[in-house]
Amino acid sequence: FLSWLLDPNESHKLGDIFLKRFLREVFSSDKFGNIDQVDVEGMDLSKVEIQREWKNIDILIRLEKVVVCIENKVLSKEHSNQLKRYKEIISNQFPNHHQTFVYLTPEGESSEDESETYEPISYEFIVESLERIISLFGESLNGQVKNYIKDYITIIKRELMGASAIGIYPRN
Repeated sequence: FLSWLLDPNESHKLGDIFLKRFLREVFSSDKFGNIDQVDVEGMDLSKVEIQREWKNIDILIRLEKVVVCIENKVLSKEHSNQLKRYKEIISNQFPNHHQTFVYLTPEGESSEDESETYEPISYEFIVESLERIISLFGESLNGQVKNYIKDYITIIKRELMGASAIGIYPRN
C-alpha cells in the first residue's frame, strides 16, 4: 500500500503530494548532505519508478540521479546483515546516483547495525502526512481512495502504533 501511495502515477490521483512529503522528510536529515528539502521541490518526479521487493529491498524509489532504498521493519528485526547487503547492491547497481537509505519502523528507531547510513523514519510520520493530505485535499479525493487511506491510517494506528494512537485506552 505504501509503494502505491508513493507512486505519483498510480490510480490514487494524489500525484506526487505524498512522495514529495516523504522525500522532504528523508532529505531533512544531515546524513544526506548533498540534497536537502529545498532540492526536492526542483526534482522531476514524473519519471519516478517505485519498485517493490527489488532484490529483496522492500521499496526502491528511482529518480534520474537519486535512488532511495527503504527497509520496512514491522514486527521483525534486522537479520543476516541485510542492510549492509542492500547498501552494497545499491552501490553496485547505481554508482552514479545519489544513494539514500531509509529505515522505516513503527517508532522510528535507528538501525542497530547501520545507523550511520540508514535514516530512521516512523509510521507516525506516515500517519501524520496522510492525515494532513486528507484534511487538505479530502474533498477532491475519490471517495474510495479516501476510504482506503483512512483505513490504512486506522490499521497503522491500531496494529503498529498501539491502542493509544487511536484514542482507545485500556480500562482499569
